Amino acid sequence: MRNLAYLTLLLFFFSVTCETIKGQQASDLTFPMHISVSAAPTKKISFNWTADTNFATISFSKKLVSATTWGPTNTYSGTITNYNDLAVQKGQRYEYHIQIQRKHSLPTVDQYYSGGFESSNESLFGQMILLIDSNYALPLQNELVQLQLDLTADGWWVHPLYVNRNRSVASIKQQLQALYYQRHGLPSALMIVGHVPVPYSGNLNPDGHPDHQGAWPTDLVYGDMDGVWTDISVNTTSASRNENQNTPGDGKYDQSNLPSDVELSTGRIDFYNLPSFSTSDTSLLQQYLNRLHQFKIGQINYRKRMLIDDNFGYFSGEAFAQNGYRNGYACVGGDSTRTGDYFTTLASQDYLWSYACGGGSYTSAAGIGTTADFSNVPLNHAFTMSFGSYFGDWDASDNFMRAALAGSNGAFTNCWAGRPNWYYHYLSAGMPMAKAIAASQNNSFLYNPLNYGYYGIHMEFLGDPSLRQDYFSPCQNLSTQAIYSNSRVQLNWSANLGNNVLGYEVLRAKSIQDSFYVISHGLVGSSNFIDSFPLLGTNVYQVRAIRLEQSICGSYYNHCLGIFDSIANITPNGIESLANTAWSVYPSSITDNECWNLSGSYPTSSHFKLYDETGVLLWNGNAETNRIPFIPKRAGVYFLEANGVTKKVLKF
Repeated sequence: MRNLAYLTLLLFFFSVTCETIKGQQASDLTFPMHISVSAAPTKKISFNWTADTNFATISFSKKLVSATTWGPTNTYSGTITNYNDLAVQKGQRYEYHIQIQRKHSLPTVDQYYSGGFESSNESLFGQMILLIDSNYALPLQNELVQLQLDLTADGWWVHPLYVNRNRSVASIKQQLQALYYQRHGLPSALMIVGHVPVPYSGNLNPDGHPDHQGAWPTDLVYGDMDGVWTDISVNTTSASRNENQNTPGDGKYDQSNLPSDVELSTGRIDFYNLPSFSTSDTSLLQQYLNRLHQFKIGQINYRKRMLIDDNFGYFSGEAFAQNGYRNGYACVGGDSTRTGDYFTTLASQDYLWSYACGGGSYTSAAGIGTTADFSNVPLNHAFTMSFGSYFGDWDASDNFMRAALAGSNGAFTNCWAGRPNWYYHYLSAGMPMAKAIAASQNNSFLYNPLNYGYYGIHMEFLGDPSLRQDYFSPCQNLSTQAIYSNSRVQLNWSANLGNNVLGYEVLRAKSIQDSFYVISHGLVGSSNFIDSFPLLGTNVYQVRAIRLEQSICGSYYNHCLGIFDSIANITPNGIESLANTAWSVYPSSITDNECWNLSGSYPTSSHFKLYDETGVLLWNGNAETNRIPFIPKRAGVYFLEANGVTKKVLKF
């Protein structure tokens, strides 16, 4: 049983006139900082802020993004106004937790940032399972193909599954589990496209209304690969909506909290049963997918700022809009986090992020708007969060939360943020929504404050879980041709101009359905590349431009979506024999105590390169007195290249 202290508060949650503590507001639970990065004389990330006489102490904790616990906490007097992290390594991604203890019984402040010094580009994010409503297979064939290509081009290994709306939740989950364990080991995400059967679970009412007590819709059932979900104990029929009623054996699960952490970061795009919109769910989905593609290739842009429309205020310390402030400060900065009326502002101005909360119904939020408003008023924002009574139950007819994605200029993502809190700071460091989804849904201690309902099954994410914060236009005109008697492949493309591009990375796979991996190993400085060790038969190539992105907390290398081309009938065994060239290598195989020697005629300025059998460059340089001054540690097949000639050598 979690957060029992909140149960009495639930009995009067979301009245139109909510209680507030005098002088307190949601922004008091967060705090903006100005962050800078410098490389000389030493690499450091500097945090600076305005002095506040109410600060008693301020603490800093740090960890790698991949770590599951925080490092040591450094606590200082509340009078300081800056902090320098000198333990910064180029290429790494960090998270920072800043906690401020305040005087006079004022609430504790918790703020999170993610960043680093030139954090490395994420070439592969993991596997993405596309769970697609088969009703759309034919009418949206082109859009669904484009969706899969865009995911592959952004670094996901995509596996589409088409399912019928009449399938059981249990059978779909079994299919997901089989696929997950087949590819186990990669970070994983799940995108549900359309009205795939909706799981229900629990005996809960996180909005506090007695007529809303029961099972809530939850795709976390699909995202949890190893938890035990039962349907034997909950027996409640008091909910006014039939779908929320839950009895043993009815196909709705018992769990109100996750039985274990989710493994698949799940997002749903579902416009079924939105009668306030005059067009069909097929047309609404087509509209969303087309706009999604435009956003990912840099044709739709939003200014980096956060809009907050808070109609609850402090609300006895729950301060739901802290989600807007905390994530705004982390993703776009304090100076770009603003308040204003949701519909009026977004109808005339563009914001990358937005947050809105107010007393709700299934189809509205007080002080914000209605489902019909989303149908009638085009808004200009990419990522939104919302909170209010009833509409967190997102499978209901004409649901307000789903409607935010359905408009002609609708948002791409939404979540019910307030009970509990959500943490999106990862996006400022170039990570996808999937990272924030898993961190928020699985959060039971790492990020504070939790707020009521943490680890709950109702923490739904609507939208594409692969989305990132920063995109730019892709390269153009990739072409491939076989050279050297079909033993190698030359790639050419048009330079990516006007995007501050630093270079390119080249990736390869056996087919478009396979996982791509980088073969260029370092930025390619020109708009051409030769693959000296292609795969036998068909090779599919992908080229992405790379640039350095400045973020709120440092910088990171970012890629655009890749472009593709393929070539068949490649025979990489055309490597020349040792005796058929002006220079040769001996012995052809060595051990740890030997080295490769050179004989024959070659210019003393010759530049040699040693690759492993996957094409990874291990060493490059000049020969030293007719020998290669490098011995690989691992036994295997290697390739030595110089002056357009490649030799196959062995290490035992």
